[in-house]
Amino acid sequence: MKRKAGQPTKFYKINLEQLKKLVLSGWDDKQVSDFFRINVASLNNYKKKHLKFFESLKEWKKEADLKVEKCLYKRAIGFNYDEITREPEQIIEYEDGQRVSMKYNYDKLVTNKVITKLIIPDVTAQIFWLKNRQPDVWRDKKEADVLPLPAIQIFVQNIIQKAGVDDKSTAVNSSNSESKARFN
Repeated sequence: MKRKAGQPTKFYKINLEQLKKLVLSGWDDKQVSDFFRINVASLNNYKKKHLKFFESLKEWKKEADLKVEKCLYKRAIGFNYDEITREPEQIIEYEDGQRVSMKYNYDKLVTNKVITKLIIPDVTAQIFWLKNRQPDVWRDKKEADVLPLPAIQIFVQNIIQKAGVDDKSTAVNSSNSESKARFN
């Protein structure tokens, strides 16, 4: 039996658990290919040949996109979070009712305080969200029904009409010869 031409496939050397972590972390195909030391074209070929592999990649990318979408939405509407401050445990030694020494146990952290903080809604995130979700309403550029001629075209047409010239090329040639005559 003859061996196929070309380099042996590296598909079976790809660790799917590692691949999943990379994709869920937002890595694109180029970065994944570099990590596994394969060509992007090879990764694309693997997607074509191995349907389950392709479906898994799509699902993981979709999951990563959903995380970003949720975070963008939270940022657009604002949210609360708890900030927790922890300090090492204090060990206070007393002798005859008087404090003699104080030590810190850095192996055990105790919660010192919890503060609920508010992240206010972010206007940039709101704009981004609305432009993508409702582009017809929030688009920056509105399409005009009738596009007017640019001002320069109108200006040139007025000059041509005043000069009484029928052909634009004649007007351009005559204006060039006039300007040459002025400077000579």
